[in-house]
Amino acid sequence: MRYTSFAFSSATAANTGISMISEFDNAMDIVRGNYYYDESKSVAGQLLQGFSRSTRERFQQFIGYNFSQGRNIGGDVNQVTYYRGAVLANLQFGEPKIAKHSGMTMGNLINGWNINSTDDLMFMHENGHVLQSQRYGFYYGLWQAPASLVNQIA
Repeated sequence: MRYTSFAFSSATAANTGISMISEFDNAMDIVRGNYYYDESKSVAGQLLQGFSRSTRERFQQFIGYNFSQGRNIGGDVNQVTYYRGAVLANLQFGEPKIAKHSGMTMGNLINGWNINSTDDLMFMHENGHVLQSQRYGFYYGLWQAPASLVNQIA
């Protein structure tokens, strides 16, 4: 167990370091997102949210964080936005009104392509997955995320 934890922590540290070299501002915004909680909740609610991310949601938080940093390394992130505990790592390209937009959520990290704002319907859909992750914890990564992926592919 210790070696597995060491390997995952090392991979995250390397991924973060390389991401900071590639695009420092976006990388730091993604790091800060780990500590960004829903401002509409009480202090106790925010503490519980942080505890949940580091325990019940740890699996999907790890995947979402490293996927976001990996996208940043590849130049696939040009905007990071925070909204009520969620972090949107977005690549905005093309004409916002007509360009195809999509997203993928793991933990509190929403990876988006052409999501225009927090009022965008795609953002609202993906933010719903953030809420599901908070509610179902580890089971979100086993149940909801694969079902959503299959639906996206089909």
